[in-house]
Amino acid sequence: MQGMDRLSRNPANWETVREALTNYEVLFIDKSEAVKDFAGNDNDSFTSDVEAFASSLEYKMIKKRLRDGKLAGAMKGHWVNGKAPFGYEYSHKHKRLVPDTEGSPSPVENMDRLHLIRQIR
Repeated sequence: MQGMDRLSRNPANWETVREALTNYEVLFIDKSEAVKDFAGNDNDSFTSDVEAFASSLEYKMIKKRLRDGKLAGAMKGHWVNGKAPFGYEYSHKHKRLVPDTEGSPSPVENMDRLHLIRQIR
């Protein structure tokens, strides 16, 4: 296994996983080939709790940095929401949405046309 943090980053879920490993006397071998025995070794149990706590903090920091980066990009006027909506394409050069001139009409043009048709009726 890559590491215990891949099993769960949530402390409550980690308790459930660790309890199952302890009950079934499963030995955990991580990428550094360290063997952890949760059923028979209190030190392994303690270090796993510390590692789970550190992993949870790291995950929260990663989420915060991603959220802050997305917000900073949006404040600069950049498109940060994934795939461009129908009728637009993403300009890598300007990091903004531009109307799709080669495809079908933009949604705004379609709405304008439908509005005019309703007024004629």
